[in-house]
Amino acid sequence: MSTTAKSVLVVEDDAPVSEAICARLREHGYDVQAVATFAMARAAKNASRFDVAVLDVQLPDGNGLDLLPLPVPSLVLTVFDDEATWYRALVRGANGYLVKPEGIATIANAIGDLLAGGSPISPRIARWLLDDFRAAARMPPTADVESLTAREQAVVEYFATGATYAEIARAMGIT
Repeated sequence: MSTTAKSVLVVEDDAPVSEAICARLREHGYDVQAVATFAMARAAKNASRFDVAVLDVQLPDGNGLDLLPLPVPSLVLTVFDDEATWYRALVRGANGYLVKPEGIATIANAIGDLLAGGSPISPRIARWLLDDFRAAARMPPTADVESLTAREQAVVEYFATGATYAEIARAMGIT
């Protein structure tokens, strides 16, 4: 896998875990900068240029999720697999979420996926996301379309086809 020396910021306070992550990434040609605290991560975020960030959640001086959103793709790699934590991470802007220790073994592939526009997610988290998505799809609509005026219904129908505001205004004679 050719990475053309992409830079990865690794935020991990457990030294053996950080070393394992960094070693695996370096084996795949990544340039790695590791930091062990929230303060160091915030300083690196403001001072360094990196292409991807790997964030642990529980740090000695803060929560890694408070670094989000980042201007680059970010992957949360943590022991926390509870819904509240992964939901917060994804809502705040994480592009992927892997649970330790399995995520450590696949970290290089996950970084490659992030750089290619993907969103690596641990299988258990993916299942929860699918279950939540399916449950939401079965929920009744919150707005009764029949309560809209004919003109409002027409606007909704235009939006459903992907029309822009300008196209809708033109089609409906709005100036």
